[in-house]
Amino acid sequence: MDRKRSVCLLLTALLLGGLLAACGRSSIVIGMREMHLPGDWQANYSTFTGVKSDSFQADAGQTLVLDYDAQVDKGALSIQVENPAEKLVWEAQLQEAQSDSVQILLDQTGLYVLRIAGENASGSWDLQWNIE
Repeated sequence: MDRKRSVCLLLTALLLGGLLAACGRSSIVIGMREMHLPGDWQANYSTFTGVKSDSFQADAGQTLVLDYDAQVDKGALSIQVENPAEKLVWEAQLQEAQSDSVQILLDQTGLYVLRIAGENASGSWDLQWNIE
């Protein structure tokens, strides 16, 4: 009886572990070269599917100055900024070469997240930012 119980518990644990693993985020990164410093983030990649992020501290009323230069040879790439309440405050959807300089007024004090998401993307990005 104890052996049957142990086998049932083991199978249940394996099944639950498999289900939880299937619910997690997956990402694919092939051939990525990345340089990531505070306020400066560059990458070249053959294939990127997934999400990468960085964070920065800011006070309400400050401005994020974000310069980006992205080359998307295939797939799609997005750049996003989330406030401390995890609300999207800015986003750029990229499917080709694009560069811009944006100023984003930060309305809350706390930790902001800069997120880059790729969907079967190939290309590069160069981001530079500072808080004023």
